[in-house]
Amino acid sequence: MKQAIFVLMCPVLLVLSSGCGSDGDAGTDADTDADTDTDADSDADTDADSDSDTDADSDTDTDTSGCYDGHYLISSIDDLNAFQPYPCIAGNLEIRFSNLTTVDLPSLTAVHGELRIEGNENLTSLSGLENLAKVGGLIISNNVALPNLSGLENLTKVTGDLWIADNAVLTSLSGLEKLTIVWGDLRITDNAVLTSLSGLGKLTDVNEDLVITNAVLPNLSGLDNLTSVYGNLWIADNAVLTSLSGLENLTMFYGNMAIRYNAVLTSLSGLDNLISIEGSLTIEGNASLASLSGLEKLTSVPGLTIENNASLTSLSGLENLTSVPDYLWLNISNNAVLPYCDICTQLAAIDPQNTIDSCSGNAADGCYVNDELTCN
Repeated sequence: MKQAIFVLMCPVLLVLSSGCGSDGDAGTDADTDADTDTDADSDADTDADSDSDTDADSDTDTDTSGCYDGHYLISSIDDLNAFQPYPCIAGNLEIRFSNLTTVDLPSLTAVHGELRIEGNENLTSLSGLENLAKVGGLIISNNVALPNLSGLENLTKVTGDLWIADNAVLTSLSGLEKLTIVWGDLRITDNAVLTSLSGLGKLTDVNEDLVITNAVLPNLSGLDNLTSVYGNLWIADNAVLTSLSGLENLTMFYGNMAIRYNAVLTSLSGLDNLISIEGSLTIEGNASLASLSGLEKLTSVPGLTIENNASLTSLSGLENLTSVPDYLWLNISNNAVLPYCDICTQLAAIDPQNTIDSCSGNAADGCYVNDELTCN
């Protein structure tokens, strides 16, 4: 089997056409793709329809009577005042107003399209959205003065994507305490001072991809009740992330999992209850990771790449990985201090035929002869 390429596909965001007189062209889409040039396989069946009753298609709460009919852009105080009486909107609502400090929409309970709060230079609070319970998608990005998400306390579900990105002073996700499900992607990326995922304590399901890339996030605590991710998991470029604690309730993973370039990640603890991955697992470029401890319960994965982990000295943690398909893709390369003989030991349990698709650049010893792995 040839190694496939795992690419996290960012959904195309709608450009709003205003339902009033304002210009609805959204000029600065959220930069939430995290430059995800992943190497993991993408051929796993990650369709939530076959695994979950919570697919967004099952949402029947679409009554738009009394709603604003169409899309609406708030870019002035007059736009805000004109929209205030509406309890809901059938289309998309974009809030992009440089002088706005709070979002005073106390009547708003539902946005059936996307709610986009972007590029509001003076926005310091989402107070005024306390009655909002449901959105079809939520994008909060490039709000340079927003410290938290207080004001969204009654939001229980997002039936599309939830993106929280490039908010320069956002330190926590407090305000999302009632959120239980995201039926699209959940992307939390490039929030420069975000130190905690607290606020997501009731979140149980993400029906598509989960992407986490934040420079000062130390762990994943706050995701403690997350039991299902039906798309791909991408944890990458978190400069101070030391562990994956917070993912303890994940037992089965339906897509591809990539843990990449987390410079001080020393342990995979947090994945202690993970039994099966239906897609591929990539562990790459984690400079401080010395072992794979935390994966002891993992028994099944169809593709495994362990590459460029400079401190990795052992594959300890993979002892129970025995239920693998005939088409297993196995790449263990460029781990500078990982002995080839240790690879042989683990390979005997993973694949008794001692086949490996790619194995080079590891620590030379008696199990590497004539530029190839030689297991006795």
